[in-house]
Amino acid sequence: MIAKRRWHTKIRAAELVRDLDAKGAVLIQQFPAQDSDMELIKLAITLGAPLVAPTSYRSDSNGSTMISRVEQRCTPAVNDHGQLVESTTTEAIDLHTDCSTIVDVPHFVIFLCVQEAQSGGDTLLADGRAALDCLPANIATRLMANCFPAEGCLLPVILKNDDGTTFRWNANALTADIVTDMNADSGVVFSAWCSALNNVTTRIRLQAGDCLIIDNKKILHGRTSFQGGSRLIKRIRLYDKRKLEA
Repeated sequence: MIAKRRWHTKIRAAELVRDLDAKGAVLIQQFPAQDSDMELIKLAITLGAPLVAPTSYRSDSNGSTMISRVEQRCTPAVNDHGQLVESTTTEAIDLHTDCSTIVDVPHFVIFLCVQEAQSGGDTLLADGRAALDCLPANIATRLMANCFPAEGCLLPVILKNDDGTTFRWNANALTADIVTDMNADSGVVFSAWCSALNNVTTRIRLQAGDCLIIDNKKILHGRTSFQGGSRLIKRIRLYDKRKLEA
């Protein structure tokens, strides 16, 4: 699932995209994490078109509008629905797709580890394609129906299109009324999907200087809880340049 490369200044975006298409994730080791964000930004704009990060999460190193800081906050953030933003705590985060509730989810996500946690904080990765292979046909069919809440509409958890098979998922986006509206056994369907994801989950521990890039439409990610508030990940979400230029 993970292609590994060692950082060098002439690393080519085409090679990374090829690895992402084949494996779904790339781990670049010895990335310059303690320097300015220049190399991180250069990597991002080479790979795709970055989303603007929310103001309250932006990196403070150079004021970049594309970099978010994923770290424990003294006062954890709360989203528009009154839910705790887990990425601002030390709590575990379940497997999910970044920005799962927007219609056009970002294609790639970059995670640069600046400081690992003292204990815990392992990254969890699950290939949706492998999870799909574990699902009974009737469960897969249900997940290909419009069942996941996104920007005022329902969309499939599993979608087959010109991009191949793609996925969107975040259990926190599911409310009791949405599950009830779907069908009496929707909880069973979602539970089977979560079990399939857990069965194919890989755990890795990012160290300072590790730069992980994932295909956000194919690989779901999460993390274990951690001890010590020093863990810092810099994150950039990207749209695929190939799709924008098509």
